[in-house]
Amino acid sequence: MKPLGIKIRLPVLFILSFMVRGCFIPNHASYDATYVNPSWAPSYYEGTRYYYPPDLEVYYDLPNQEFIYLDNGMWIFATTLPPVYGYYDLNNGFVVALNWRVYQPWLYHQYYLFHYPRYYYRHYYPKSKTPVRGFNENDRRPIKVISPDKRISIPRNPGRIRIPNQPENIQRKTPVNKSPQPSIFRGRDIGRPVKVKSDMRERKGK
Repeated sequence: MKPLGIKIRLPVLFILSFMVRGCFIPNHASYDATYVNPSWAPSYYEGTRYYYPPDLEVYYDLPNQEFIYLDNGMWIFATTLPPVYGYYDLNNGFVVALNWRVYQPWLYHQYYLFHYPRYYYRHYYPKSKTPVRGFNENDRRPIKVISPDKRISIPRNPGRIRIPNQPENIQRKTPVNKSPQPSIFRGRDIGRPVKVKSDMRERKGK
């Protein structure tokens, strides 16, 4: 009778172990939220909730279809960028697709300022045969331009862009670099995905 009991238990244990293991495997496919991609953005990665154009230091909220940017020490939520960014071509600008797990990234702005300084990609992909349109934190790969006509077009000397009535150093934990030098882009974390800590995720059940 003892061998029979073992034969009965083994299939049950196998099924239970498979079910438990399946519950804890991190799977991006389980995140089924899909948002409308704006016309100016690069190819959409399913689940991506926010974009970050580092040259503007602003965020784009896909669910609400609005930009989030600093103005006089406050985060402004608007469907369009302020007029001061009228020179910028979003259709060809560099865009970072943020990790799908992050929630309200502007609350952790210092991380993104450090990991993705303005124009850092010029030193990362200077000899790329295929134009690079952005960086995807989810698969940790650059976003290549499919059409050769879509090349990044940015003024050579845009200088420091300031939002009207905005102080030069506005509640930021990182120094402002008016004219970045290549040497500052050699940091270990520059250009790498921001690590999403537990407090950066959306809290469920509020």
